[in-house]
Amino acid sequence: MATLPVNAAKSQQQAFSNAASKSSEEVAEDWKRKFQATEQYRRNVVEPLGGLPRDGRAAAPPKRHHELIDTCASGARFTRRYLEVLSRDKFNLLILFWPGANQSRF
Repeated sequence: MATLPVNAAKSQQQAFSNAASKSSEEVAEDWKRKFQATEQYRRNVVEPLGGLPRDGRAAAPPKRHHELIDTCASGARFTRRYLEVLSRDKFNLLILFWPGANQSRF
């Protein structure tokens, strides 16, 4: 592609820009065709999408019901994390557990 002169007119600049855009689109289409012809495209794109319905709508995943076990597990996880944080912060532990530290003096 030719270079644009420094003192190019507005129409020359626009023509150059249009040619550059067209050239970029052609290069992109060329790479797209090359990729679509590869084994990787077939294995990683075509085959996985082959199992989907053609109308473009996939089936919704089954709804998961929250159970008591999940709630207890979350509570245990949060408690464990909180205790880990507290164990790293010795000053906070001192304030929490030192006798009389929590009582107001007013």
